[in-house]
Amino acid sequence: MKRLYEWITKANQVLLFLVLLGAAAYVAGFFYDLKKRRWEPPSVAVAQTAEEAKSSVVLEVRFLGQVSGIYVFGLMKRVVVDEQAWLRASASLGSEDSRYPGYMVNVVFSKGDQPLRKLLPKDGLVLSDYLLNEQDPYKFSASRFTCVTEDTDGNHQLDEKDRNDLYIISANLDRPDMVFNGVLGDRVISPTHIMVKTGTAKDPHFWDVDVETQAKKEIPWK
Repeated sequence: MKRLYEWITKANQVLLFLVLLGAAAYVAGFFYDLKKRRWEPPSVAVAQTAEEAKSSVVLEVRFLGQVSGIYVFGLMKRVVVDEQAWLRASASLGSEDSRYPGYMVNVVFSKGDQPLRKLLPKDGLVLSDYLLNEQDPYKFSASRFTCVTEDTDGNHQLDEKDRNDLYIISANLDRPDMVFNGVLGDRVISPTHIMVKTGTAKDPHFWDVDVETQAKKEIPWK
């Protein structure tokens, strides 16, 4: 009888140890997955149906700055593929702020009584925004935005892996926007000139762009 009792005690200890080990692994996996999702690069899901489109929730209109009397705002949205899963995760952590983050999907320009003007005809993903800044050492005379507007890799998301387009916007909105598709990078070289790299990694092209005259000239490098 004593041996049976000892055997049951040891079996219970082993079972408890396995349960605790499994619980620890589950909790670690949960937080790892949550952290991985939270820190992945910005992306916006492309709605496939009207119901999916309704899952896009406007979080806020963020003030980006003022340029030459024009107010610039970023339109922020939270587009969630699995809304309920993230709501459950938020509830378990006890914080509403832990929900899927919002990303800038468009930019709005407001000038006096004039109608609002949007940067993109339809919402996309704004990866970066650089407004004209008088404190900038180069004092570049235009604002520029790197945007994704098409799902070029077919994964039903707009992210940095899709085609990046560079939008160069004049300070007073008095010139047509300059748009460069398939941009690999850009670098300001003077207050009125910027170098833009387009093409592919195997076949790059470099352009000297004058934002005042809107003339562009390819820079030979091969």
